[in-house]
Amino acid sequence: MPQTLVGCTPRPLMMSVVATGRTYHGDAAKPAAGAVTGGDPRSAGDPDTNGDRADRPRNNLGRLSLAFGLLGLVTCWIGIGGLAGIAAVILGILGRSRARRMHGVGGGIATAGMALGVLSALIALLLVGGSWTFYEQHGDDLRRYQDCRKDPNQDPAVCRQRFNDVIGDSRDSSR
Repeated sequence: MPQTLVGCTPRPLMMSVVATGRTYHGDAAKPAAGAVTGGDPRSAGDPDTNGDRADRPRNNLGRLSLAFGLLGLVTCWIGIGGLAGIAAVILGILGRSRARRMHGVGGGIATAGMALGVLSALIALLLVGGSWTFYEQHGDDLRRYQDCRKDPNQDPAVCRQRFNDVIGDSRDSSR
């Protein structure tokens, strides 16, 4: 019994011919234009979705932008993600301009990569800036803490308590 799909004419599965747009495989005669000849019935008559992915234009800059954006977001807490984020923004801009020339192919992916790149660069900038500010305010306190910990006669709990007291006092005075 032939299988049918909604909106398609019934045809036996054994007699179907696979159409790739240019080349027809099998012994059957060449099907009529727009006829469903196998594969995905939604692709009938649509040259852009006929399953022949080799002919489709690709926007690899958009994909690369998304990859760098994700890498930047994952590594933004160590600062290197900011560099990956900047690369994602640059590749996203290039990917969007290529998408305009290619009639929208990959524009959304490039935009997503750009957005992730901006986000990762901002997070990395805030973390690096916050660490820099903390070190500028408490660099001497950190050195004293390290010297206290290196001294074998000092109790580490006492060193930690002194450091926490100094940090807590500076937070109270900055408010």
